[in-house]
Amino acid sequence: NERFIVNGSHDVNKLQDLLDGFIRKFVLCPECDNPETNLTVSAKNQTISQSCKACGFHGLLKVNHKVNTYIVKNPPSFNPAAQGSSLTEGKRSKRVQKQKNENSDGSMSNNSMANNSGGESDGGNGTNHASQTEAEISAAIPEKSITEDDDDGGWSVDVSKEAIRARLQDLTDGAKGMTISDDYDKTEKERIDIFYELVKNKRDNKQLDDVPTHKELLIEAERLDIVNKAPLVLAELLFTENIIHDVRKNRILLLRFTHNNPKGQRYLIGGIEQTVELHANTLMSKVAGIFKIFYDLDIL
Repeated sequence: NERFIVNGSHDVNKLQDLLDGFIRKFVLCPECDNPETNLTVSAKNQTISQSCKACGFHGLLKVNHKVNTYIVKNPPSFNPAAQGSSLTEGKRSKRVQKQKNENSDGSMSNNSMANNSGGESDGGNGTNHASQTEAEISAAIPEKSITEDDDDGGWSVDVSKEAIRARLQDLTDGAKGMTISDDYDKTEKERIDIFYELVKNKRDNKQLDDVPTHKELLIEAERLDIVNKAPLVLAELLFTENIIHDVRKNRILLLRFTHNNPKGQRYLIGGIEQTVELHANTLMSKVAGIFKIFYDLDIL
């Protein structure tokens, strides 16, 4: 039942929108929209995994946000699966266990005080304590056999110019997605308009066939928090009376927003409906064939 205070003067609706956005990104399951999720941090891989107790979903967190970096660098100190008792009860049980240990063996009281106080010792025997701690850590971590089939055994870094350039590009793309600007504080309609102008500019400059442009559009949609509604914008700008040709031409771009994204697919269907309505005289009789093309291309 902890309470937190936000200092300063803030608009209530704005704070509520930010809170709702955080819950949607980090709490709700991407498959069933239930809040029965646990986040698991992998310090080695610098990744955050998300698992849902309601539907059984398990996968990497599909959110590229500055908060991710904070979570990775500051992982939770307790296991969410072990919840059930309050934190106060947990602290109380630790104190009881500590008293039992001290009463059972008086000769180990100094060592117990040193361990429970974070490594401080009244005796000044820091070297022996450090050696003991190192030995405990070494004993707790099982040694890997050289003969084990481990991918890390043959791991190496590609230092060629092409590999370095590719890694720098990945870092640049990731930094773009983590950038927080005033655009995030705008309404959803304003953020959709920003994305609309970007796609329109890329289309007019004939840049939509480039893979880097596809990545840029996806990162921008994630930054603006409109990934699910982005297909609606794409449908409005890319689909014409010759929609069958348009969908084949822009298949790769559409897949970036609809692959494993049921919500994005639903908004794309809405965009198809608007296109058919706009060109009803030509497309109304071809609706079944149009949707078959989308299914055949795995877009829907």
